[in-house]
Amino acid sequence: MSSYPQLFSPLEIGGLTVRNRMVATAQITHYAQDGTDSRRDRDYLAAKARGGVGLIIVGNRLVHPTSTQGAPRFPWGYLPD
Repeated sequence: MSSYPQLFSPLEIGGLTVRNRMVATAQITHYAQDGTDSRRDRDYLAAKARGGVGLIIVGNRLVHPTSTQGAPRFPWGYLPD
């Protein structure tokens, strides 16, 4: 018997069903380009999902133009695209 019998069972979070209980916590990759997620960033997150992670929490997003100083490789969450 597994030491973690619930690990691969679905989990209800509000109205969302997560396929299992494996979670990738937020981290910043510094792969963003010009304030938007790069192809490398998207590929990185997709690989986690293909690897079986049920819930992926993306890294931080800068929320105001004044917070972008010194952080050119962070995604800028205030951009419309």
